[in-house]
Amino acid sequence: MLADLAVRDVLEGVELLILGGDLDAAAEGGAFFNYLLPQGLALTSSVRYGSGADNKGLLVDLGAAYSTALTAQWRLSAGAGFTLANAGHMQSFFGVTGEQSAAVPFASREDVDAALRRALTEPPWYHHG
Repeated sequence: MLADLAVRDVLEGVELLILGGDLDAAAEGGAFFNYLLPQGLALTSSVRYGSGADNKGLLVDLGAAYSTALTAQWRLSAGAGFTLANAGHMQSFFGVTGEQSAAVPFASREDVDAALRRALTEPPWYHHG
């Protein structure tokens, strides 16, 4: 049974390689807005358009951070953020097209909707100077 699972994992890895397809290099347009609040607070945002196979992918990054000096060389910070992606971006990077499904017998077409693409946190402290 474990050998069957290992073989299936290898085949799924091969499937991902086969389904990968090609995404040509392309420019993305974008803008950002960061706002520094008093007492070490900051709000960050950015918007990028042009990712994905059809260059219609949209990514929106939003975040917040807090930072304060502990000593002259050390700061304590905390932050969190997330990235939202539209269906155009998500389909190109995580979906399976009809063409890919036809080329690989064990892959089925899968459409992907807009979603939370990534969530992150910042390291809690750092040294500078």
